[in-house]
Amino acid sequence: MTKNPPIEDNVVVLGGGTGTPKLLRGLVEIVNPEKLTIIANTADDWKFYGLHVSPDIDSMLYVLSGLLDESKWWGIRGDTFKAVELLRTRFHEDVWFNLGDQDLVTCLYRTYLLEQGYTLTQATMELSRRFDIASRVLPMTDGRIQSIIVTKEHGPIHIEEYFVKYHCKPEVLDISYDEGTHPMRTTKEVLEAITKARCIILGPSNPVTSIGPIIHLIDIQKAIKDNKHARKIAISPVIGSKAVSGPTGHFLKAWGIPVTPVGVASLYQGLVDYFIMHPNDKEFEDLVRRLGMKPIFLDILIPKKDDAVRLSREIFHHVL
Repeated sequence: MTKNPPIEDNVVVLGGGTGTPKLLRGLVEIVNPEKLTIIANTADDWKFYGLHVSPDIDSMLYVLSGLLDESKWWGIRGDTFKAVELLRTRFHEDVWFNLGDQDLVTCLYRTYLLEQGYTLTQATMELSRRFDIASRVLPMTDGRIQSIIVTKEHGPIHIEEYFVKYHCKPEVLDISYDEGTHPMRTTKEVLEAITKARCIILGPSNPVTSIGPIIHLIDIQKAIKDNKHARKIAISPVIGSKAVSGPTGHFLKAWGIPVTPVGVASLYQGLVDYFIMHPNDKEFEDLVRRLGMKPIFLDILIPKKDDAVRLSREIFHHVL
């Protein structure tokens, strides 16, 4: 069977979490990797014993280099956890954040580069080179922005505390983005990628804490809207009234948004032209159209690489 030639258009993907890495397994099979740019969420970034951890950036790096542990959808496949165990057992530290030994080295090298004066963008590009990745992975900003989960039990906590320390159990009252004292801006590399894109995809990730922080940046919003030549697509991470995975439903409810594909689409109104959702969700077709988006019904469940390839191929068949 003859393999179709790769798509040579510039493709930009926004996302984080687990949904976007799953999709990337398919995109790299049908898009020329050198034409693919991933803009990664950095609002999950975390300090671990002085190390700069960028969970979503690293998930992108690992999936593109074939190293991602797809049983967990974070970390490196086959990694060990001797360093954190030593902190717990010998130094009696109350370590709740798990970081594999190889994963730790990635963060160590990133921190070293940052201390040498690299921006997070430059450090990420250097890491990409070290992992032999042809695509570009860009942080959404070189500045510091954090997703804060306001919980009933513990008050405001960092998203990593919500995920890892408390295992997504606290009741969520609100979610906010902490930018410090000044509104955060993106980078010239991100703006250039969006401006040159012929296809912009908002990945099937949590719309509140994986996509939300990226499109929260006003200059990213403006760049997407100003690009009149790109096909702009979003993929629902919700089927019916249930999220495909993770706490998406809890976060949408905390914002007073229905846990439906339409609820997700409402967060992307004015940014995308096409909204992809599961064939079981045809009841929402008219509501999505009223938001100014063309609904496309595809099987968005992509547990295996072949599923991701199939979905990626179908997306481009419909929009290009």
